[in-house]
Amino acid sequence: MEAFVGKWKLDSYENVDAILNMLSFTDEEKEALLSNVVLELQIPKENTVKIHSNSNLFQQELVFPINEEFQTVSADGTSLRGIVEKISDTKVTYTQKHPILRVTATSEILNKANILTINFLGKKSTFKFQKI
Repeated sequence: MEAFVGKWKLDSYENVDAILNMLSFTDEEKEALLSNVVLELQIPKENTVKIHSNSNLFQQELVFPINEEFQTVSADGTSLRGIVEKISDTKVTYTQKHPILRVTATSEILNKANILTINFLGKKSTFKFQKI
């Protein structure tokens, strides 16, 4: 998991419009959400990940256990459950169990980039982050 630790800047993305349109973001809001996004990942203790973000696209700060289901609240106040599973030292998956829908994501370190792939309502979006 050490490969994930550090600051990551959003470098590029694909197929994001479909998901953001479903979430009712305007073009101006989309541009603001995706500009200058930086994530900072830490492992404050064993089997725990902390993510800090400067973007409203992602929650500002998340702390969650690895390989253990947890409960959280979405930005709109909906209670949901999730699990982050360590596949390898360079790959994790996230499954969010929302009362109505299911979100899955995979984050993998490939060629020194952090590739985040999100599946939401049958749509797939990819975000590529570079370490800074």
